[in-house]
Amino acid sequence: MDPGTALAVVGLVLDAVKDIHSYYVIWKGRDRDVEEIRQKLVWLINLFETINTILEQDDLNPLLAEMICDSIWKCLEIKTKLEAKLAKIKREGDLNTLLKKMDDQRKRALYPFKKGTIGDLLDLIDSCKEEMKMIIPLFNLDASGRMQWGMKELDVKITSVSGIVEETKVLIMDGVKEKERQKIMDWLNPINQAEIHAATSRKHESGTGEWFLEGEVFKNWRRDAGTSLWLFGDVGCGKSVLFSSIVNSLEDLARLDATGGISAYFYCLYRKGAQHDLAPILQSFIAQLCPSNHIPAALQSLYERNNSKFPPGIPSDNELKETFLAMIHELGAITEATTIGNRDIFILIDALDELPLGTSRDEIIQFLDKLASYRIPHLHVLATSRDESDIRMGLKAWDIPLCIDKSKVIEDIRLFVIREMEKDLELASKSASTKGEIVRRLVDEGNGMFRWAALQMEQLKILRPMKPSTIRAALRALPRSLDETYQRILEKISPLNSREALSALRWIAFAVRPLFIEELIEVCAISLDTDPEFDISERYKPNDLLDLLPSFITINPPLKVLEEPLYQTHVVTLSHFSVQEYLLGPRIASGPASLYRLETQFSNHFLAVCCLAYLSCCNHFELRDQSFALRNYAWDYWAWHAVFEIGKSNQELSADTEALFTSIAHQTSGPSRNALKNLRSRLADVTEWRPPTGSRETAFKTCLRVPFFLDEFDSTACGKVSLTNSESLIYKYQPLGRTGTGIRLVELFPSPKRYTEVRCRLFHTDLALNPAYDTVSYFWGDLEPAFIRINGLLREVHGGLLADLRNLRPSGGGTTRIIFVDALSFDWRNPEKAEHFARMYLTPRIFKQAQQVAIGLGDRDEADAGAIEFVRRVTSVPDPEVNISESVRQWSGSDHEWADYLGVSVLRLFQRHWWRRLWPVQELILPRKATLYYGDIAITFDTFQKFFEMSDIIREAIGPSQFKKLVSEEAWISATRVSAVRTQYGRGNHTELPELLWATQYHQAREPITKIHAVIGILNAEDQNHLWYCLGRAQSTTEKFIAVAIWILRKYNNLDIFSYASCRRWEVDRKPANRPSWLPNFGLEGRSIEPLIRGVFGPRGYKDLYNAGREDTATFSISEESSCLTVSGIWLGHVHALEDAFTGEESNLDLLEIFSRVTQSGPSIRQIPSQANLGVFWRILHLDQKDNRRFEDCDERLISFDPEDNEDGFPWFQKDDLFDLQYCKGRRLLISQEGYLCLGPAEAKAGDIITVMPGGKVPYLLRKSGENFELVGEWYLFPL
Repeated sequence: MDPGTALAVVGLVLDAVKDIHSYYVIWKGRDRDVEEIRQKLVWLINLFETINTILEQDDLNPLLAEMICDSIWKCLEIKTKLEAKLAKIKREGDLNTLLKKMDDQRKRALYPFKKGTIGDLLDLIDSCKEEMKMIIPLFNLDASGRMQWGMKELDVKITSVSGIVEETKVLIMDGVKEKERQKIMDWLNPINQAEIHAATSRKHESGTGEWFLEGEVFKNWRRDAGTSLWLFGDVGCGKSVLFSSIVNSLEDLARLDATGGISAYFYCLYRKGAQHDLAPILQSFIAQLCPSNHIPAALQSLYERNNSKFPPGIPSDNELKETFLAMIHELGAITEATTIGNRDIFILIDALDELPLGTSRDEIIQFLDKLASYRIPHLHVLATSRDESDIRMGLKAWDIPLCIDKSKVIEDIRLFVIREMEKDLELASKSASTKGEIVRRLVDEGNGMFRWAALQMEQLKILRPMKPSTIRAALRALPRSLDETYQRILEKISPLNSREALSALRWIAFAVRPLFIEELIEVCAISLDTDPEFDISERYKPNDLLDLLPSFITINPPLKVLEEPLYQTHVVTLSHFSVQEYLLGPRIASGPASLYRLETQFSNHFLAVCCLAYLSCCNHFELRDQSFALRNYAWDYWAWHAVFEIGKSNQELSADTEALFTSIAHQTSGPSRNALKNLRSRLADVTEWRPPTGSRETAFKTCLRVPFFLDEFDSTACGKVSLTNSESLIYKYQPLGRTGTGIRLVELFPSPKRYTEVRCRLFHTDLALNPAYDTVSYFWGDLEPAFIRINGLLREVHGGLLADLRNLRPSGGGTTRIIFVDALSFDWRNPEKAEHFARMYLTPRIFKQAQQVAIGLGDRDEADAGAIEFVRRVTSVPDPEVNISESVRQWSGSDHEWADYLGVSVLRLFQRHWWRRLWPVQELILPRKATLYYGDIAITFDTFQKFFEMSDIIREAIGPSQFKKLVSEEAWISATRVSAVRTQYGRGNHTELPELLWATQYHQAREPITKIHAVIGILNAEDQNHLWYCLGRAQSTTEKFIAVAIWILRKYNNLDIFSYASCRRWEVDRKPANRPSWLPNFGLEGRSIEPLIRGVFGPRGYKDLYNAGREDTATFSISEESSCLTVSGIWLGHVHALEDAFTGEESNLDLLEIFSRVTQSGPSIRQIPSQANLGVFWRILHLDQKDNRRFEDCDERLISFDPEDNEDGFPWFQKDDLFDLQYCKGRRLLISQEGYLCLGPAEAKAGDIITVMPGGKVPYLLRKSGENFELVGEWYLFPL
């Protein structure tokens, strides 16, 4: 492409991007993602304007022009996609039309603002950046995409593109490192401490806290090696503000000195949420310790371990602890060659006392104590809290417990009061004596309580009229404590606003998650004693909430006056821990503000009623496009609040929540009157609520069954939901189309709570487009059916799939997962050919093209939980043979108890149904990666493959007895065989069909032919086509089996299938009348007779011990009409006498008696000298082998044994010894007419013909049947 053409393309791109951008400017107060796309579009516009300017230059460097033209050429496809996207956007009309629609409808329903549209545009912009990554660094672009100082100066001496490329590579690598770091941060998902810190720092008054920052204690802590400092003080003394000052001081020092130090801090807010656990604290510390230009090896390793599976794993507390400590050591050891060499590390944590009492709080305190006890030289640890006994006792290894000096706090309060008066125009204008009186009273009566003084200042600022006399009166009437202060604030709330104030306090205190300001505005417009209960006109303005509850709540980030809040940005919380303590404590009950006392159970039930009332007013088909900010919360959590009972665990509440929600929201025929009656009874303590009855009852039931407001709700595809037709509530599939490669994918939406319903979006795409997705493999299961929600409507699924989807979905944030789930992605009730084709022929390609497969083993269970931990630990030990005892056996008090428990646990793990399901074989083998999910614990299948190879270690760990049970378990055998096949497939070796039939010997299939269908997709393309052709011509299962058998005979040109058929027999009552005797039952599952040879029906590389036919190829012909097989061979003789068949159920065996009987079967039988001793007899019973190896020598006692000289007889062989006689089961000892002793099939009869055939590795017995012969089975003679 020449510069002129490139200039024209740039102009077209600019026109398209500017037109698209114009549609995103018109939304004022836009949502975060809309604002993001607007900013990125601006960036793209500025980028192409910059390129346009450069290309118009007359003295354009030809080398640079070549690089730009190459990059523009790569963007041609992106230009086409942008123009196509613009065409779709324009279908909504011009800008004026769109503005009108935005007034009439919910904005998110419009095409430009749908999440899918925005996501596509973001992908296109990222693609453009990727294509132009070689030239973007040369333009010195700022955040908006504009050049900062013009082009980077290029050395005029550069004579080739390589010079520019090398310079560019450095800039690109820096960008790559930052991008990789950001990926890790996105996965780690730490709580944003910067926002909390900024909000706390805003409360800091300049000059306060200097006594501590300049004091010796702080300086010594910062300077001395391995120090720890615990600051404690009374409630409201300003600990958190002082903490923020310490953080700011350390960060200022770091900015002044490049080797000053790295600090990481955490605020333990009293607000509910996961931040009360150790994991989010460690995640935050790790994120803050990760420098911008360096990713510590420990963090990189943690990320790679957890992101090698789908979905990315959540690191355990132990993993986070190990990574955190490793990072501390690594960052301390980095040399000065880097920009972060030899720097001290400061770990700070605020308000330990605000953590709820319980296990999590104990774990956090124990971790901090352990951290301090290490005395790491470059590590300094600091914590703040009230002086509480469990904290004092828990931090026993800490150096310095320091009580905050109350006299110093008093001086800070004095400075704070003076500064606050200076900033307030009214107070600043007062006389010196009045201001002096304010200072004296607030400082003297505050008694070192910063929080108390700050509240009094807030009250003085709003005092009207602000005359000296009214100020003096207010100062004389100052409350004596924080409790009295809170009481007075509540008493000042007008009775006209008390309902809204109490409702807001209940919601802020007991909501499952922090509320956004737009949600709390909705809460205040709910009135349970009116009809309807919600009125849009009663909505507050955002800043009205601060006027309603002054000093009780804060909004972060803060809102400016008249500022419209950004969607889901501004969070409302109680302003201080002491506020929550007061509202929930006993002291408020006996005072004038008792109306505002918050009782836990009643408040939760109150929230449930509000949610139900809100949904009844706002969740209707006609209102689906209008904005009602509380609908998502009301839908997700009404049942949780309704079932809440004090004393119940979270696990019990989750189960009750799911049961209640399911009984009402997931009833296709509508919740019964009894269900609603029980709900009403449960919430009877909230007497104001009256569920609708009569004509409104049907509408109320529907609003609890269908979330019309969901973004994914597609009324056009599903048809308008009828209030009376329950079928309209069920999701209806749209046809796949006839491209041959069309599929449906599932977008799985996140949920922070396990008990909330599973929601997803089903959409069509085409495999030819190479979509990014992951597949799911699971056990369909016999659990009770359940419902999930697809595109807003119900879809019934098996209970096992529901559990796996819950384990797989993201736990929070805006991240979704794109997956393929056959139960959801296929319309199983649709008989159309396109749907059938996709299920049968397209499934292998779907799994092979997937990024990875997520395997659902089901929920956790105490019975096998130890096995999962055992697998993880034993495979992670560097040298298991040395470290197994120390690393694993610590679980139990004694090795014997531990081995028994662990052996049973491992056995039960492999008895889970998935291991023996047939279709998961291809679902496991075809994708590039595989991860198993045991509950929410994710383990890569590679870990299990490593585990399968550690048999010696497993035997040592669980003991020989348990190990014997494990390795004989059919599911274990299945897992190890399929694992071996997967390894070969991963190396590029296509597996053969007979090997797959061996690997799936114990896998369960609903229909016999499924055994073939389920594995064809793993074969190479040629074999797949041939087999599908053969199967397509056949009708019945028998005909299909014959077609497969003939295909195998012709492909491998040997008679191994005879041995396979001998051991995979048809059950007598299910044996098809027209079945050829040489046809195996390919669909048979479970144990069968062990074959004498496996041949091609065995693992890759398997070597059989016998080759009676002496030739590798067979000579045969087939009549496909009669299924008659003509084979050349040698006739060796007939069967003369038979022993009883071995069943494997014998309690004992008298070997001597059997030997005597078969060697004295009659005078007419010629004795064979070579077979006249017990040693040969023993070899025949064992097929002269053990563990697929020939016996070298026979026990001399057996060879020389003479029954007539032995009074005691031969020893008895117990049933347990039959493991060594495994080849006898299903067979019987035979005597040939020539006197040979041999082992043959149990079905053998006298007169059967003994033959050897070219291409057959063992002799076979045949039986005359009319003009033809029937195959009876394999036959063994020593020495063979």
